[in-house]
Amino acid sequence: MHSIIQVALIVPLPFCGPNKLDNFFCDITQLIKLACTDTYILEFIILFNSGLATFMCFLLLLISYGALLVWLKASSSHGKSKATSIWVTHIIIVFVMFGPAMHVYCWPSHPCLLLALL
Repeated sequence: MHSIIQVALIVPLPFCGPNKLDNFFCDITQLIKLACTDTYILEFIILFNSGLATFMCFLLLLISYGALLVWLKASSSHGKSKATSIWVTHIIIVFVMFGPAMHVYCWPSHPCLLLALL
């Protein structure tokens, strides 16, 4: 649903000029830079959409980890140590994956968008 919304916002844009991207990664933000019109509002909508999707996934993961911690509190000591080690490594991986994802997809390319978020 997230990608469908973003593609639906990009399709009607007029593209003109040099159709060359800054890098090989053809992403929504790269395509917006190629548009001929002012895309400030569109960038804000896409930034909000990406931020909301990322935040909701992150929040659901934190809720599931909270439930796991409650379950760990009630389990045996041997099960606790094994589950805790798995839980800690999984949390580290989630932060390593969500950190760059939030930077790539939720960092505004327009300086005014950054000020609007603050």
